[in-house]
Amino acid sequence: MIRMKVLSFCLFLLTFSLPSLAQSGATPSDYRFINVQASGTLEKELNQNAAEGWRLLLLPKAYNSDDMGALLGKAEPEKRYEYKVLAASRIGTLEKEFLDATKQGFDFRGILTKDSAVGRALIGNFFNETMLVLERLQGQTSGQNEYIFLNTKKESTLEKEMDTNVSQGYLPVGFTRTEDNSVKQKMFGVMAGSPYELTLILARNREKPAIAMGQGEYKILTTMRRGTMEKEMNQMAKEGYRYYYSSVGSVAIMARGPKEKAAQYEYKVLGTNRVETMEKEMNALSAAGFAYRATSNGGGGLATIFEKKLAGATAPKYETKLLTKLTDSGINKSIQDLRTSGFELIDVTNLGSFLLVLQRDPAK
Repeated sequence: MIRMKVLSFCLFLLTFSLPSLAQSGATPSDYRFINVQASGTLEKELNQNAAEGWRLLLLPKAYNSDDMGALLGKAEPEKRYEYKVLAASRIGTLEKEFLDATKQGFDFRGILTKDSAVGRALIGNFFNETMLVLERLQGQTSGQNEYIFLNTKKESTLEKEMDTNVSQGYLPVGFTRTEDNSVKQKMFGVMAGSPYELTLILARNREKPAIAMGQGEYKILTTMRRGTMEKEMNQMAKEGYRYYYSSVGSVAIMARGPKEKAAQYEYKVLGTNRVETMEKEMNALSAAGFAYRATSNGGGGLATIFEKKLAGATAPKYETKLLTKLTDSGINKSIQDLRTSGFELIDVTNLGSFLLVLQRDPAK
């Protein structure tokens, strides 16, 4: 089964019940892609499709994009979901709205950042909006998880606060680079310090809050250079860490179990602004035994993470196909056409236009 990314040894304990991207026996009509430009429209379309039996599968990992998209899949029989999309340029406002929504039975499903046209019009420059997408079953009044919302400019501070919460059974579930849109920052610019912030969301199972305690260690990596990211990932891998999560703005989290100290994996971070070159290089890495893990943008273009096991069975040599520059009406048809040829959609990002990543196993 093809998977968008490797889940850690303990992420499943949160019991998010997310649908699989490579659903066994799925038909081409089991995917639907929507494309919108406003957070309010995204919430409306998610709920309209949910009423027809669809459920959110994936959000694109894109930094300061003008467009927002969402990949949907058929929900489980007899289940209907509803969605809330929170959007704010002030992280403090977003945190309050998020924690209020979780008290209403909503659970976290994804995080996005969007270039604000309003900001350009008002101050002659852009600032971004950070958006959180939340989900709950219709009629649900209590969510599956409890949450911690962290935001800081210093990586060391964030990692310290993360470690404290991990010791209490929380696990990282959402991570992105955001911007300080305070009046002080906008008035004084770099004199007020770096405008970049890091936002991290952690969760633990509401019914079994201690189930993940002591099960993992995490390290945060933040850089605007893809070469540096690859170097740091491989340095952490030598200490037993493995890729856990990546997001927009060239940020990543590595994880290891309490007894994992030896190197087991190596990493390649492929960076390019040309889709045609990227597809060729992705297939070359797959032929060399590397497995696809994730693609995001930020830091000057696309960044794709590949992972290779140092010993034992190698990953299947999947064939990769990239779709981009698609019209809204043509996206779903293109997905369906490729699925009839054995491809499965595994990831979505945005580089001016949406980029869809599909793979198939030529051996099957």
